Amino acid sequence: MRIERSTDPEHQRMTSRLRLIAEWDALAKKAKFRASALAQLCRVSLRHLRRFILYRFGHTLRRWLDDQRLKHTVNLLSHGATIGEITLVLGFKQDTYFYRFFKRMTGTSPRAYLRQRILTDFDVAV
Repeated sequence: MRIERSTDPEHQRMTSRLRLIAEWDALAKKAKFRASALAQLCRVSLRHLRRFILYRFGHTLRRWLDDQRLKHTVNLLSHGATIGEITLVLGFKQDTYFYRFFKRMTGTSPRAYLRQRILTDFDVAV
Protein backbone atom coordinates (compact mmCIF):
# COMPACT_ATOMS: atom_id res chain seq x y z
CA MET A 1 0.00 0.00 0.00
CA ARG A 2 1.46 3.30 -1.08
CA ILE A 3 0.55 6.56 0.63
CA GLU A 4 0.51 9.56 -1.66
CA ARG A 5 1.58 12.91 -0.29
CA SER A 6 -0.93 15.61 -1.02
CA THR A 7 0.11 18.45 -3.28
CA ASP A 8 -3.09 20.30 -2.46
CA PRO A 9 -2.09 23.71 -0.96
CA GLU A 10 -5.08 23.65 1.42
CA HIS A 11 -4.00 20.27 2.84
CA GLN A 12 -0.42 21.46 3.27
CA ARG A 13 -1.60 24.66 4.96
CA MET A 14 -3.72 22.72 7.47
CA THR A 15 -0.90 20.28 8.17
CA SER A 16 1.59 23.08 8.70
CA ARG A 17 -0.86 24.83 11.01
CA LEU A 18 -1.13 21.69 13.14
CA ARG A 19 2.64 21.29 13.20
CA LEU A 20 2.94 24.77 14.70
CA ILE A 21 0.94 23.79 17.78
CA ALA A 22 3.34 23.20 20.68
CA GLU A 23 1.02 22.90 23.68
CA TRP A 24 -1.13 19.96 22.63
CA ASP A 25 -1.84 18.93 26.22
CA ALA A 26 -3.19 22.39 27.10
CA LEU A 27 -5.29 22.41 23.93
CA ALA A 28 -6.73 18.98 24.79
CA LYS A 29 -7.62 20.26 28.25
CA LYS A 30 -9.27 23.36 26.77
CA ALA A 31 -11.33 21.06 24.52
CA LYS A 32 -12.33 19.09 27.64
CA PHE A 33 -10.69 16.05 26.04
CA ARG A 34 -13.37 15.88 23.33
CA ALA A 35 -12.25 15.09 19.80
CA SER A 36 -14.78 17.29 18.02
CA ALA A 37 -14.03 20.26 20.27
CA LEU A 38 -10.30 19.82 19.70
CA ALA A 39 -10.83 19.76 15.93
CA GLN A 40 -12.86 22.98 16.17
CA LEU A 41 -10.14 24.67 18.23
CA CYS A 42 -7.56 23.63 15.63
CA ARG A 43 -9.90 24.73 12.82
CA VAL A 44 -9.55 21.44 10.94
CA SER A 45 -11.86 18.54 10.21
CA LEU A 46 -12.10 15.72 12.70
CA ARG A 47 -10.82 13.31 10.04
CA HIS A 48 -7.76 15.46 9.40
CA LEU A 49 -7.05 15.78 13.12
CA ARG A 50 -7.29 12.00 13.55
CA ARG A 51 -4.76 11.44 10.77
CA PHE A 52 -2.41 14.10 12.15
CA ILE A 53 -2.49 12.79 15.74
CA LEU A 54 -1.80 9.26 14.51
CA TYR A 55 1.13 10.55 12.46
CA ARG A 56 2.50 12.87 15.16
CA PHE A 57 1.97 10.84 18.34
CA GLY A 58 1.59 7.29 17.03
CA HIS A 59 -1.79 6.75 18.68
CA THR A 60 -5.38 7.08 17.62
CA LEU A 61 -7.02 10.37 18.55
CA ARG A 62 -9.21 8.62 21.15
CA ARG A 63 -6.22 6.90 22.77
CA TRP A 64 -4.18 10.10 22.77
CA LEU A 65 -7.04 12.07 24.37
CA ASP A 66 -7.53 9.34 26.98
CA ASP A 67 -3.81 9.46 27.79
CA GLN A 68 -3.98 13.25 28.17
CA ARG A 69 -7.07 12.95 30.36
CA LEU A 70 -5.32 10.36 32.53
CA LYS A 71 -2.25 12.59 32.97
CA HIS A 72 -4.50 15.42 34.08
CA THR A 73 -6.40 13.06 36.40
CA VAL A 74 -3.22 11.86 38.09
CA ASN A 75 -2.09 15.46 38.52
CA LEU A 76 -5.42 16.42 40.12
CA LEU A 77 -5.38 13.36 42.39
CA SER A 78 -1.82 14.16 43.46
CA HIS A 79 -2.88 17.64 44.47
CA GLY A 80 -5.74 16.40 46.63
CA ALA A 81 -8.71 16.95 44.33
CA THR A 82 -11.82 14.97 45.20
CA ILE A 83 -13.43 12.51 42.81
CA GLY A 84 -16.36 14.89 42.44
CA GLU A 85 -14.06 17.77 41.50
CA ILE A 86 -12.18 15.61 39.00
CA THR A 87 -15.43 14.37 37.48
CA LEU A 88 -16.57 17.94 36.98
CA VAL A 89 -13.26 19.30 35.66
CA LEU A 90 -12.73 16.44 33.20
CA GLY A 91 -16.26 16.58 31.86
CA PHE A 92 -17.56 13.21 33.01
CA LYS A 93 -21.33 13.14 33.41
CA GLN A 94 -21.20 10.96 36.53
CA ASP A 95 -18.63 9.72 39.03
CA THR A 96 -19.23 6.14 37.85
CA TYR A 97 -18.09 7.07 34.33
CA PHE A 98 -14.89 8.48 35.84
CA TYR A 99 -14.31 5.34 37.92
CA ARG A 100 -14.75 3.13 34.83
CA PHE A 101 -12.39 5.30 32.78
CA PHE A 102 -9.73 5.29 35.50
CA LYS A 103 -9.95 1.53 36.06
CA ARG A 104 -9.81 0.86 32.31
CA MET A 105 -6.71 3.03 31.94
CA THR A 106 -4.79 2.01 35.08
CA GLY A 107 -6.22 -1.35 36.12
CA THR A 108 -7.04 -0.02 39.58
CA SER A 109 -9.45 2.32 41.33
CA PRO A 110 -8.50 5.95 42.05
CA ARG A 111 -8.39 5.25 45.79
CA ALA A 112 -6.14 2.20 45.37
CA TYR A 113 -3.93 4.17 42.99
CA LEU A 114 -3.51 6.95 45.55
CA ARG A 115 -2.84 4.47 48.34
CA GLN A 116 -0.16 2.76 46.24
CA ARG A 117 1.36 6.09 45.27
CA ILE A 118 1.53 7.22 48.92
CA LEU A 119 3.22 3.96 49.90
CA THR A 120 5.70 4.30 47.02
CA ASP A 121 6.46 7.91 47.95
CA PHE A 122 6.89 6.87 51.60
CA ASP A 123 9.30 4.06 50.64
CA VAL A 124 11.37 6.49 48.59
CA ALA A 125 11.49 9.01 51.46
CA VAL A 126 12.63 6.41 54.00
